[in-house]
Amino acid sequence: MRIQLGLTLAVAVATSATLTFALSAEEPVATSAECIYVADTRPSPRAVKTSAELGEITGGTWSATRRAGEAVTLVSPDGSRTTLLAANSTATGVALPLNAGGVWTVENSAQGVATFTVRRSLDGTLGDGTAASPAKLVDGDELRDYGAGDNYTFTLDGVVGLLSRLVLPAGCGLDEVDDGVWKVVTSADGNQYSWAEIVYSADSVQDGPNRRTSREAAMPVSYSGDNWIGDAAKAVTVVFTSPSGTATTLNLMGTGTQTFTFNSSGKWTVTLTMADGMTRTAVISVRGGMTVVIC
Repeated sequence: MRIQLGLTLAVAVATSATLTFALSAEEPVATSAECIYVADTRPSPRAVKTSAELGEITGGTWSATRRAGEAVTLVSPDGSRTTLLAANSTATGVALPLNAGGVWTVENSAQGVATFTVRRSLDGTLGDGTAASPAKLVDGDELRDYGAGDNYTFTLDGVVGLLSRLVLPAGCGLDEVDDGVWKVVTSADGNQYSWAEIVYSADSVQDGPNRRTSREAAMPVSYSGDNWIGDAAKAVTVVFTSPSGTATTLNLMGTGTQTFTFNSSGKWTVTLTMADGMTRTAVISVRGGMTVVIC
């Protein structure tokens, strides 16, 4: 790469004190030496689709590097953690031992994380694509690359937002046959996704999340441990703080509703803390008497 920067600046002062600027890029001011570098501009997560791509990573063509004092940790699909480069190590880079299909995460103690998805077809753990053995997908091109057709059944193997990135076979859509289990179906009407009917209540009159309410008009408030994705094993804490500062804490699991009695008027603060530490806060202004809100 050769970079040339050129700039000529001429300033003329007129009698009216007006400044006139003329810019020219005819002659370079500085010329850099040639520089060769390698960069991977593909998006994250990096999808590893072939044995050749996997070999580039595990063989060191693409290695994990770090600056002095930084630690690099590898998190495998089953959640186990391996220190690849300790903070006190003198090594500057290491190959990534991605030896199984699934989602891998590389964590740098200072620089952040990088995510890799390795197709399970590379290690024989993909599944048959049937109801008894759903395929485990990790990237958006797998349905097309496998030639998936009617009744091909699969799950999404831990990749956030993967459903919206799936490339569907021509003339096909998706039907959710179970919680987290999807099936490719022939689509006669052009619909690409379908799922069971869902009934829920929502207050669309007022801006959220804060509310001014009375006993008669109070709307339900829900809780979730995983931002309403639906994992019943995720813990959640809901704290109700009264106008006087008294706090009531409810330790719950999963997603659902819980009754709570607001026993004094004024502004109540409701704070929800999810399993990953994410919080949601609402201020409920309760007018007169006793107000019951479903939480």
